[in-house]
Amino acid sequence: MLQAITEGIPTSSRWGRVDVTPLQIAQQQRSLRATLSIYPPGVTSRERTLMHLRKLGTTWVGLLGYLAVLVVAGIALGVLGAAIAIAVLIALWTGIALATSRVNKDTRCLRLYARPGSVGGEMAQLEEIATQLDALDTANLEPVSYEAEWGRIYRQLA
Repeated sequence: MLQAITEGIPTSSRWGRVDVTPLQIAQQQRSLRATLSIYPPGVTSRERTLMHLRKLGTTWVGLLGYLAVLVVAGIALGVLGAAIAIAVLIALWTGIALATSRVNKDTRCLRLYARPGSVGGEMAQLEEIATQLDALDTANLEPVSYEAEWGRIYRQLA
């Protein structure tokens, strides 16, 4: 995970996900944005998948995907096809948002926004929590022990 923070590699795990500004964009903007999202303990794999889809829907990649679907539907089926594609995309996004509302509400986030030379205590806190989560992922724990440690880290961010 520390590699993800420093190199901008988005990662996901049972406990949550890390999103970091891609390196090329960070260099152009001369700033770095990192978000560490820790889901509440007990989140199922289905809920995690839906949370990742929910997050994808609000990124540039997701928006370009929506646009591609609309263009293909418009070319293949005309204006009516594009209208149907819009309705289906809205229905999918609404369904995912409703299905993940509890998890999204209880997700704890630690965000870091930094410009060159301005990284301080926030980065230290992010690295400390990332180290704990790295250790959690590499430990050979039973599911109950994993969730107990996950819960401890989750409560630490309250």
